[in-house]
Amino acid sequence: MMLNVFGKQTFIQAYDEQTSVYVLINRKAFDKGEVTIELLNMEISRLYEGDYSLAFD
Repeated sequence: MMLNVFGKQTFIQAYDEQTSVYVLINRKAFDKGEVTIELLNMEISRLYEGDYSLAFD
């Protein structure tokens, strides 16, 4: 059996092609709506200068 801690069942991968931001999002929190792409964009923009627009796989 192979343990895959960072697999698609555990995390969602989000990135911004313009600014090289890459984050792993807890899938359970995302599926429950506790974490959203909009919330992440807002928090990243608050912490760092620039406009960020995350996309995910």
